[in-house]
Parts: sequence; structure tokens; C-alpha cells
Amino acid sequence: MTKYQLTQEHLDRMLIPKLHQGCNLAAIPDTCAHKAHILKYIEDIETNLHEGVGLLLFGEYSSGKSALGSILLKAAATYGKIGLWVSAAEIPGFYINNTRFDADYTVIERAITAPLLVVDEIILFGDKRDWHFERLIRERIGAKRATVCTTNLSPKKFKTQYPALAAVLTEAVLPIQIAGHDFRADIREHIKEQFEDISS
Repeated sequence: MTKYQLTQEHLDRMLIPKLHQGCNLAAIPDTCAHKAHILKYIEDIETNLHEGVGLLLFGEYSSGKSALGSILLKAAATYGKIGLWVSAAEIPGFYINNTRFDADYTVIERAITAPLLVVDEIILFGDKRDWHFERLIRERIGAKRATVCTTNLSPKKFKTQYPALAAVLTEAVLPIQIAGHDFRADIREHIKEQFEDISS
């Protein structure tokens, strides 16, 4: 199995936010229960992408869900599968405004066809904006394309508040609770160290 060296061009094309581009699994303590599940998914990532198996990464704010989304995108890209990162809140605007991804695709067209899609920070509005997200997920699951969703909503809350979407997600998305490591704290500590170096 051929592995590729990632470049900045790859990271930019996947639209991974700069804040998360440097995140890696080594920073997560082995004591975090979710780490083993993420490692297993990455170990079988070619099979998971081929079969359209995705993940629902849920947990409190600053638990590292978004960082894990970027780690999974980078893992897929090392096998030549260049995915895409989108913020859930922006999906309705992408549909309504027909936002361009590049000369050939709109963002939504790319989101539908990418071998792996990370949808970050899903929240439910309780109105027609939720339908745009459900539409995208249904299209991807119908095409057997893997999707990783991050949210602070538990699967139980999804089922209670939005049973139709919960039913769609359970077809091809495995839930993993994320807890125990704060990547934002790593970034804050790094900035603090740099500031102290400058001040000393």
C-alpha cells in the first residue's frame, strides 16, 4: 500500500483550518479511551473509506474533536484520498450561494464527492437549515462515502431532537465519545512558551 508525503498544498485543498493542521495523535495520552478507537479506524482507513464507514465524534467543547477530524483527513490523504473539511454552520450558505470550491466544483459538489468529509461542530437549529445538512449526509451515505461529524450533542440528544437525522447517521456513522485531551490547551501553552522566550 503506497503512502504519500503530505504537502501544504494538500492541507489547503482539504480546507483544514490552520489551527488544526499540525495536530497529531502522539499528543493524545494513551489513557484517553477514544485514542484506541481512532487508531483502529486509521489502521483500517482504506477499507472504511471504501465501505463508506464514518464516525460521530461527540463530547464537550475543547475535548479535541475538531483536531481529530483533521488527523483523520491527513491519515486518509497519506493514502491518496484527499478529503474535505467544512463547518456545519456554513453548509446552508454553500447550498444557497452556490459557493465555488475551485474552477470545476462548488463546495457542495466537492463535499458530496470527496472520499472523506469532515463536518465540524454540528448544531441543530430546529428549522430548514438542518435540512441542508441532512441532505448532504443522505447523498454521501447513498453513495457510500465516509463522513466524520464532530459535535457536542450526544447520540441520545440527536435521536431525541432530530430522529430523522439520527436514523440517517446510524446507517453509516459509528459514535465515539471524545474526552480527556484539550488540543487548544496545547496551543495556548505553545504560545505562552514563545512569549516567555521573547520576554526572557
